[in-house]
Parts: sequence; C-alpha cells; structure tokens
Amino acid sequence: MTQKAPSPKVIEAMFCMQAGRFDEAERHCRTALASEPANLEALQVLAAASVRQARNAEAVGVLETAVRHRPDNADCRFMLGSVLRSLGRRAEAMEQYTQALAINPDLAEAHNNMGVLRHDRGELEPAISCYREALARNPGHIEARRNLAAALRSLSRIEEALDEFETLLTYQPGNAYAALMVMHSKRELCRWQDFYAMAERVCEIAATQPGKFSPLLLLAWPVPPELLLAAARAYAATFNAPCLPPQLSAMPRAADRKLRIGYFSADFRDKKVV
Repeated sequence: MTQKAPSPKVIEAMFCMQAGRFDEAERHCRTALASEPANLEALQVLAAASVRQARNAEAVGVLETAVRHRPDNADCRFMLGSVLRSLGRRAEAMEQYTQALAINPDLAEAHNNMGVLRHDRGELEPAISCYREALARNPGHIEARRNLAAALRSLSRIEEALDEFETLLTYQPGNAYAALMVMHSKRELCRWQDFYAMAERVCEIAATQPGKFSPLLLLAWPVPPELLLAAARAYAATFNAPCLPPQLSAMPRAADRKLRIGYFSADFRDKKVV
C-alpha cells in the first residue's frame, strides 16, 4: 500500500522543527489538525514541538489522541512511552513500550528504554536482557552499550563490563567516558602492565574533554590539581539548575547558631559494606 504523503502544513511544521522554531511548527500542526483531526504526522510533530517547549504533559494528551486513532502504530506508542517516562509515570511508560514492541520488535530504542526503567528499579538481570535485545537490533546503539556496561558493573561483572566499554569505543572512539571506564576497569582487574601509559591518557582526556564525564573518575589517577579543578567546573556547568534555590542558598545564619551540613551522594542507597 502506498503511504500517503504528509500534508503541506505538516511539511512546513517539519522544516520549522529543524530550524528550532517550535512555536511555528505547533501552529502549522494545529492548522492541519483543524481540517484533519486524525492526521498522524501532524499529531506526532505537534507532540514533539510541545516536548521541545517543555510542555510534556500536553504532549501526552496529543500522543494519546494519536494512539486512539492508530493503536497499531509502534512509533506513536514509543513516543508516548518516552514522554510518560520523562514525567515519572514509569508503569504507564513500560506499558506503552511493551505495546510498541509487540507491534515492532525491532525498535532498539524501546528495548533500551525498557531496560532503563528496569535498571532504575534495581532489576539488573532483566535490564541486561533488554539492553542485549537493543544491541541485537542495533549493535552501534551507544546508550544501550553504555547502559549494559553499567548494569554489568553493578553486578560486579567487571570483565564483561570492560568488554562492553571496549566495544563501545570501536563505535565511538572519542567517547571520553568509555575510555576512562576501560582504564578504570583494568585497574580493578589488576591489569597494571600499561599503567603509566593509561595515567598519561587520563591526563590527556582531563585536559581536552572536561565536562564529558564525572570528575570523580579522575581521583584514582595522578592527575594535576589544576586539571581536577577544571574538570569539576566543566562538569558542574553541564547542570542547568543550582543545587539550592537562591532564596535558600542566601539565607542568613545567626552567629551563635550551629552550622548544618547536608551530604549528597549518588550511592547512599548502596547497602554493600566495603
């Protein structure tokens, strides 16, 4: 069956999306939908425009309309699942990914995203299975490869994780995080043969790609303090919001009041005793 070409208004909306004019794209989509409410392409582009304007809740409504019109469309269900996931509605997101994969089992991105949802719940073995499914469909899927390596590390399967990081580098040789994790994993496996060459490489990455990785990965290596500071500042700059609202960070404290200190960590939940 010949696929129907997108309407002129949808084509205009697509060009606006590429140019970053998301509000214009939205207007073109709404014009198309006024005469054709079930126009699938218009609904998809409208949802994408809403997401790019940080209106994810609106995008959910648009995509739910698209799914009602075309319940057999895997792409719509995948998009809906991804927006639901961004809103923290994980069970609903999982259901949409499941439905999308029932329609099209080759959606590598849906397999990866299901893996992330399971990974977040601590279901590491099911997550690993999802990542492997994604990579079976697309061996060059960088995020799935990285997620798989991270899940394997969480299970202390360092040798397998090292293999995945090394494979990731064959697809993306300039990936600073993967390169650092290869060397970090070799240290954990007591592979010291190339220690000095690795240490030199770590310093090179710190100097040339700051902000591309957590600066904590540098602490086990003989990295000069000025590079550590630059890497920490570059990484902090990748976060948009401050840790505390301005009104809290600027709150005055009485001179005789005890100083309260809050501790932040990514792994307080880790109950392993080291």
